[in-house]
Amino acid sequence: MSTSVTITVRPIGCPTAPTAPIADPGRCRTREQWQHARQISRRQPWGALTPGAQRRFIELAAAAAAAAGDAPDACHLWPTRRTAGGYAIARGPRVNLIASRVAWSHIHGEIPPGHEIDHVCGNPLCINIKHLECVTVAENRRRRGERLRSGAPSLVDPAARERQRAAQQRYRDHATALRSPEEWARIARDKRDRMAHASRVRLDRLRRHRDEGDQPQPPAA
Repeated sequence: MSTSVTITVRPIGCPTAPTAPIADPGRCRTREQWQHARQISRRQPWGALTPGAQRRFIELAAAAAAAAGDAPDACHLWPTRRTAGGYAIARGPRVNLIASRVAWSHIHGEIPPGHEIDHVCGNPLCINIKHLECVTVAENRRRRGERLRSGAPSLVDPAARERQRAAQQRYRDHATALRSPEEWARIARDKRDRMAHASRVRLDRLRRHRDEGDQPQPPAA
């Protein structure tokens, strides 16, 4: 008789979070459980990793620190995978996590809602905790814009971006091949009908306002 180990998901600032145990966040039985597991992985990336993935992350972080040398302010560059945007990827349980978020949550705990992890050094591959700062989304966007306006070099891997575009095109080609020409014609016809119906509704509303004299008046000078 086989036994399964369950992990109880505890609500974190979410009153509607499920309290039933989930065997694996990557194998949630309901949509509510999946949404809560994803919320945990975003707010507590370190806690979303399995013990084996945590040990692997620590080993890779130690290797990155050793490769940086003795310089105290050097960037600890993530040695494995990264996204097309240049951000380091940490392998999680059936989900990929941003390595900088994992490193910050490992030291400081939960990432507050509405906040992001900004790289003060400007290098998205860096996981040096001294170069990571938890800021609001607006502040992170402002800093990113300043770096772009200042002419900072882009760290985006062109080859990775091209591979991502090729994968997206393969997906679109595959989705197109799954439908027959008659089905695509029906989809296009339904879309035209919906757009025509929306236009008729809008014109009827404008005519009704015109007839009733409810057109908005321009503001007085």
